[in-house]
Amino acid sequence: SYSGNVYNVGHQIMGIVPFLSATLFFWPPLLNAFRRILAFAPLTLRCAIGAGLGYFYAYLLLYAAYQFYWGNVLVGGDVKAGTVVSDWALLGAVLGAEWYQFRVPKLPLKTNPMLLWLALWCLGLLVISISAWGQGWTIRFSPQRFMILLPLPMALLTAYGIMTLPKGMGRACYQLSIGCGVIAIAVGSFFFQGHGGKQGPEQPFSYLHYAHMKTVDAELIPQMKDGFVLTPPWSPIAFGEILAQREGLRIVGGPGAMNLGDLPFGEIQADVQTFWHPETSDAARRAIAEKRCINYVYSPATAPANAAVLEALRHHDWLIPLAEQEGATLYEVVLP
Repeated sequence: SYSGNVYNVGHQIMGIVPFLSATLFFWPPLLNAFRRILAFAPLTLRCAIGAGLGYFYAYLLLYAAYQFYWGNVLVGGDVKAGTVVSDWALLGAVLGAEWYQFRVPKLPLKTNPMLLWLALWCLGLLVISISAWGQGWTIRFSPQRFMILLPLPMALLTAYGIMTLPKGMGRACYQLSIGCGVIAIAVGSFFFQGHGGKQGPEQPFSYLHYAHMKTVDAELIPQMKDGFVLTPPWSPIAFGEILAQREGLRIVGGPGAMNLGDLPFGEIQADVQTFWHPETSDAARRAIAEKRCINYVYSPATAPANAAVLEALRHHDWLIPLAEQEGATLYEVVLP
């Protein structure tokens, strides 16, 4: 069901602002490389490369206009902006093909023809990964994932561009790119990941790491025998991912269910969110427990559920309390 989960849930495009900020010093040599490649490209490939560049430039202009208009410059919203501007940016592809076909002088340069295919590879992956054509219809194919193939052609074209830039500018771009890369690795290693990869719960992006939990949770987890466990989603971490590592325990929902589960993730996650919603009734929670064959309901001290939900659970006669201490609450589900 992995492909089905990606098709129905993993709707993402590559964020253009993070991408541009991470590759800022690549662009002077990269654009120089495209300029030189266009100068010796045959007509068909020149139109294709020109269309890619025209689309990219139009996308950037429309994206910036949309974000400034709605005041989202510092907020993000890349998926929504991409959905709105992708179709209109196709006009830029037409104009780009027309412009680069007739306006760029063809020069008798001698160079490796492989650069032509690298340029097409780079632009094709870039255009696909940022786009949501059909007012978002193509986003169901998760175009963001094409970005993992982008660094190789982009790096090779950048290296070519550096070699063909004026000596001082080429050296500056090279040194800035290397310097930023070293700084990024250092920040990631010592700040985001923590020393030696040991990240504490107080460090950034802790919700993506499951290496820490409170002592009381470690004490209560062994009380759960084989069966399905339901835990709160993202409060602030998906604690169920920790339980999924325990032999005999299976969780309902969570990131692992998206990639490794054998059931439709969208339906499961909707049930999980409904169960832990403060306004959900006793009958609705019971129906979900029966539908998903839940054996335990656990609100961990590390990532507890909403207080109103915990109060409501105390009054469900089909939930038998097994433990409640130091912010952690464990129930066994008993249904006829």
